[in-house]
Amino acid sequence: MEPLIGRVKVGTLDADALDSLYAELRRCRVHCSVKARGQLDHRTKRPHTCDDRCRPHKCKPLGASSIRQIHFILSGAYKKAVRWRWVAVSPITQAEPPAAPKPNPTPPSTEDAARILNEAWKDPDWGTLVWLTMVTGARRGEQCGLRWKHVDLERAVLTYDRSIGQDEEFVFSGAPDGSEHLKPASVGQRYGRLAARLGIKTSLHKLRHYSATELIKAGVDIRTVAGRLGHGGGGATTLRVYTAWVSEADQRASLSLHARMPARPAIAQGPQRVVANPENPYEKIAVGRYKQIANSEIEVGARLATVRAIAATNAVSEGTATRALALLKELGPGRSAPRPPSRRNSASGARTHQAGRRRTGRRSRT
Repeated sequence: MEPLIGRVKVGTLDADALDSLYAELRRCRVHCSVKARGQLDHRTKRPHTCDDRCRPHKCKPLGASSIRQIHFILSGAYKKAVRWRWVAVSPITQAEPPAAPKPNPTPPSTEDAARILNEAWKDPDWGTLVWLTMVTGARRGEQCGLRWKHVDLERAVLTYDRSIGQDEEFVFSGAPDGSEHLKPASVGQRYGRLAARLGIKTSLHKLRHYSATELIKAGVDIRTVAGRLGHGGGGATTLRVYTAWVSEADQRASLSLHARMPARPAIAQGPQRVVANPENPYEKIAVGRYKQIANSEIEVGARLATVRAIAATNAVSEGTATRALALLKELGPGRSAPRPPSRRNSASGARTHQAGRRRTGRRSRT
């Protein structure tokens, strides 16, 4: 913020200046000038010999979450300024930081995590750091700041109470006496190169997501997971970020509960259920005709009433009557059907039917 608002008096800063700051951070996190865009981004500010790690400058925007953190810090500072009467009104309330990004953690899969860890164990010190990050979900700065006084080997307990400090020896150090801590950026870069060799697109921070999701999948309660990750708010942050895995754990819990429930009694389905317990009007009509056939009240093969007649007799619509006839056909006769008529009888019957139609036609013309 130094090049943009670092020299602006607190009483003259307004919402427009803050919006300009946020827009600049979304463009380039180092606030590069036009002149600097053709220069190199050096891997370190110390004197060095440039290699392939010193590359032409490429603007990288600051993440929306980081910009919102800057906004909240300024908000707290201006709250104190109003209280101390340095300013009359805080401009923060009118500034518009970027919207909070939708949480979308992308932890490595279990298979990728195993490949990464196996590769890291080729260097025991490096493998220990990667393994601890997987199982604890600690930030890289917390790992780099871990000291031996925070390690209780007898109880197998690690205590992360700060990031990089300046007292006592470090657990992970490039110096033999442990006097120098590792650089978090260097740790992240080394992990990135390891993942790239394996063809896995991930970052060291994703191991925090991996640790959290594995704990949630294992059924650990959300407050415990939040405590291990160092999330405040009683687990609200953890719940917001890892909602998908909480839902998965809920579904798994439902399946476990279902397995402990008493067995569901068998219920007849299909035609057996309809005959035993007709529920709908069309089912009752069909079952009534079915039982009449079974009791020889209606002969098998006899002509049934028309759809219109069934609808009128039972005070239902013709659509319901049609469904009743279709269901009756599906149920089949209630007893064995008689033997089919011979071809001769069938032919005479057909002629009689046709003659009857002709006689009916003559009467209608009369």
